[in-house]
Amino acid sequence: TYDNMLGRFAGEVARAHFAPIRRALTLHARAVHERDDLASRLAVFRERMLEARERVEDWHIEDDGFEAVRDGFMRAYRSGRKAMAAAYAEPSEESFHEWRKHAKYHWYHTRLLEPVWKSEMRARRHAAKHLSVMLGDHHDISTLKTHLAGRNGRVSDFNALMDRRGAELAAGARILGERLYAAKPKAIAAEVAGWWQAR
Repeated sequence: TYDNMLGRFAGEVARAHFAPIRRALTLHARAVHERDDLASRLAVFRERMLEARERVEDWHIEDDGFEAVRDGFMRAYRSGRKAMAAAYAEPSEESFHEWRKHAKYHWYHTRLLEPVWKSEMRARRHAAKHLSVMLGDHHDISTLKTHLAGRNGRVSDFNALMDRRGAELAAGARILGERLYAAKPKAIAAEVAGWWQAR
């Protein structure tokens, strides 16, 4: 996140000015990696995935065609619209992070449904992915800002850059989100159902 920030403002700031922040972040990252037992966590994760795979045999899908996914698609899309509205009604790290989760759900749905009409769903998939990345970058900036809070040095200058970048990302996400979530949930579901049927 630090490197992305300085890359974004490369023509405006000197990297050397913020080198103490970079050094502190590098030392912190090393300390975290030394304490982290990644092998154990991956072993637990692997076990959970194997258990989940065995449960798949018990899943029963009664509907066929688009009806099997319509409700989930529409619910996730509706939640994304609501999360976007909430993020701009009361902007906070939590509200933008919640919106990101729903944008990712829509991205996953568009990936699964891409075969119904490749060009249309691919465009929607790319937009949802780009939105997820923008909101992820916004979240990373908020997290870094929290991590740096209370530190001395050039942190206030760096905070100003993070505020600028966060505002840029929020504005860009709004434009993209308004396009992606322009249709009402029933309308988008009906459209995709029509594409499914035509295919």
